[in-house]
Amino acid sequence: MLKKSMIIPLIVAVLCVTGMAQPAGLQKHVDTEAKFSIMYPAEWNKETNKDGANVVFTAPDQTAVVQVQLQIADGEIDETFTAMAVLQEAEKQLTYTNLIPEDMRTLKPAQLKSIGAQEGALGSYKTSTEEGMMVVQEIVVLLKGKNVYSLIKTIQETALPQHGKTIDGMLKSFKILK
Repeated sequence: MLKKSMIIPLIVAVLCVTGMAQPAGLQKHVDTEAKFSIMYPAEWNKETNKDGANVVFTAPDQTAVVQVQLQIADGEIDETFTAMAVLQEAEKQLTYTNLIPEDMRTLKPAQLKSIGAQEGALGSYKTSTEEGMMVVQEIVVLLKGKNVYSLIKTIQETALPQHGKTIDGMLKSFKILK
């Protein structure tokens, strides 16, 4: 079990390492221990238990990555432990600014119900690599009880036309299992 104080550093560490029908060419990854499923393109590389993430999917051209990780909060959970608080704490440790307007950073009840989460928060960021390449990162933080699921998308800005819709479909396919 992880302490609440350890959840944010794990999200930051992963960032720094950087019913849907099954369409043709997609496979379903099910993590029965972490209790989630996600669809991914068959041609993408899949690695489990890598760099603090439960699963990491990488585009064949290595310009896009989707990571899913689960942390379990240890100890008592109070009203201050929210998806937004987890996201904001991660943002304090990053040099990025959330590009999503504040009033649009929480998931709507219908979205949460579809995913199987109690709460959700969104962050979108632009940064550049040491080589000057622009990178887009998005974080979705989902809470269900003491479980904190983080879905992290990292993509080179030039690869958005090629992989953007694919990744959005992957993130939309994410489900927390019972």
